[in-house]
Amino acid sequence: MGLFSKYSKRTSSKNGEIVVWKNFLLPWQISVNDCGQTTQYTHAMWIDAFKRFHKHKLAEGAKNILMLGLGAGGEISTIHTYFPNSTLTVVEYDEAMVLLTQELGLYKPHPFPTVLLGDAQDIVPTIKETFDLVILDLFLGPEPSPLDTNEEFITQLKQLLKQKGVLLINVYRRSEYLETA
Repeated sequence: MGLFSKYSKRTSSKNGEIVVWKNFLLPWQISVNDCGQTTQYTHAMWIDAFKRFHKHKLAEGAKNILMLGLGAGGEISTIHTYFPNSTLTVVEYDEAMVLLTQELGLYKPHPFPTVLLGDAQDIVPTIKETFDLVILDLFLGPEPSPLDTNEEFITQLKQLLKQKGVLLINVYRRSEYLETA
């Protein structure tokens, strides 16, 4: 196995092939259909985004956070580092990703988030609480979800924000997806 200390493949009925690996030099790396979900790159991207939030005081005091798209939970700990004492609710449509998150425990020492299992398009309209920060991180492989350009969906997300709340959308190099927001 070379430098790999752990490597596994699994198949999800919703996401397809999930590859999980770790070697002695790198943290856990998770990809779905050859697209990174939890990687060094995505981790650095989120750290940069949260640092910018704090620099501009956009999400100062964010205590109630909604994240759409769990990945493998690799950024739960990062969220809690930048927003201590926050509560996190996650919408995830693939139970296999929730189980993988629990198995890997990358969220520790922080609490496991409240998970709303189902399609974000169906779940978001049922959410009654409001949030200081909403993170939209939904992808179909390397492409942002079509929900990113759905006006009704973006309006629903904005309605979930508190008065000074912030909507953060990850579009991975596809800035045209931000036009709707």
